Amino acid sequence: MEDYKKDKILPLNSYIRNPPKVLKPKQVIIFQAIRYSLDICDIAYERLIENLFIFTENQKINQFDFPYIFSDVWTIINQAVIFKNIICTYFNQNEEDQILTEINKAKKLRDSHQHLDERITEILSTEDLPIYGSLTWVKKSFNSDEFTKNAIYSGTVTDKKNVSMSMSNKIIENDHPIIGDLEFTGIVNVGNRKNKRFKEQRIFITHLINDLKKIIAHFDLQVQKQVEKITIKSSHVSDIHIQLLGKCTDEIPNMEDNISKR
Repeated sequence: MEDYKKDKILPLNSYIRNPPKVLKPKQVIIFQAIRYSLDICDIAYERLIENLFIFTENQKINQFDFPYIFSDVWTIINQAVIFKNIICTYFNQNEEDQILTEINKAKKLRDSHQHLDERITEILSTEDLPIYGSLTWVKKSFNSDEFTKNAIYSGTVTDKKNVSMSMSNKIIENDHPIIGDLEFTGIVNVGNRKNKRFKEQRIFITHLINDLKKIIAHFDLQVQKQVEKITIKSSHVSDIHIQLLGKCTDEIPNMEDNISKR
C-alpha cells in the first residue's frame, strides 16, 4: 500500500499537546489526558487501515487476524468515549450536541461491551448478533475504479440460520484513498435488567475520527486564544523514560542517577 500520511487528530503544535507552564497542574493533567486519548485513537486508526489492507490482500487468513483487527476498533471506541467524558466534564460540553452523535453511539457500544460477560448465554442462544461486533469496508483499486467490499464477523456462526452483517451503501467523503467505508456493527442492550433486548448499533469509524478532529479543533482554538495573551510561553515537560543499567549480580542502581526526561 502506498504511504498514506494524514494529519494528526491533535496537531503537533497544539497548546493542548504542549501546555504552557503558567497553567495550573489540574489543567495540565486534563490536557495530557486529552493528548493520550486522541493519540491512541490516531495510532489505532492508522494501524487498522494498514491491517485491513494486508488482510484484504492475503490469500491465507491467520487465526489471530480477526482479534488483531477488532482490538484496534475497540481501542478507538474506548478512547473516543474517554475523550468525550473529559470534555463534557471539564469543558461543559453539551452531551447531546450534534457533533457528539457518532461518539454517543460509540459510548452505547462501549457500555454494552463492558457487560458482555453477563449476557453471553442469551446472545449466543437467541440472537444472530456478533459477540465482538462485525466490520465491513471497501478496498479500492490503485489504478482503476474497481473495488471490493469486505466483511468480517466475530464469533460462532454454527447452527445459526443467518448472521447479522449487512453492508451499507453509504459512501464516506474524504476517506482513505484505498481503504474506505469502515462500518462497525456491535450490540447494545435497549431493555432493562429484567427484560433484556438487544439491537444492532452501527458507527462509521472514519466519521468518528473526523468528529474527533472537529471537536478538538474547536477546543484547540479556544486554548490558543487564551495562551496567546500570555507573555511567557515555555511549556511543561511531558512524559518520562527511566532506564536502569546493571548486571544480574549487582544491586539495583540509584534511580535518581538514571532518570531522563523526554
